[in-house]
Amino acid sequence: MRDLPQILLSSASISITVMAIIAFAAVFGWLLAWQNVPEAIAASITGITARKYVFLAIVIAFILLLGLVMEVQAIATIFGPLLNTLAIGYGFDPVYFGVLLAILMQIGGITPPVGILLNITCGLADVKPGQCLGYIGIFVAVMTLVVVLAILLPPLIAFLPSVLI
Repeated sequence: MRDLPQILLSSASISITVMAIIAFAAVFGWLLAWQNVPEAIAASITGITARKYVFLAIVIAFILLLGLVMEVQAIATIFGPLLNTLAIGYGFDPVYFGVLLAILMQIGGITPPVGILLNITCGLADVKPGQCLGYIGIFVAVMTLVVVLAILLPPLIAFLPSVLI
């Protein structure tokens, strides 16, 4: 019982950090939606290429860059439906594209400067995010390998849903 105040203070500190990041990401997302940025991005992507894998390369670069400045949930809410609709138009399976998008957003979630997942994990471990950067590289490398394998072998992603359905 004597440790309860310190536990509550530590929990509140982590919660405040996470909620501040989510709040700023939500405001940024609202500004993007207010300025019709998602629609402008969709129009520019479709204007750039009609090729399926060029579209995919653009989306990968876009999501990875967006992950540096936005929180995962905000990216999924604002850009997920729009990009999924475009992907279907380019001939991608929606489940395949959704899984790929989720992996890409998770890479953004663990990379600084926003890196909400990095901040949560480091806060729980009582470690500064800078001390974890060497270890994050391993996770980013493995997740990047998964993305490359998913692009080269789409049945890897579609296998499990096809068995379950």
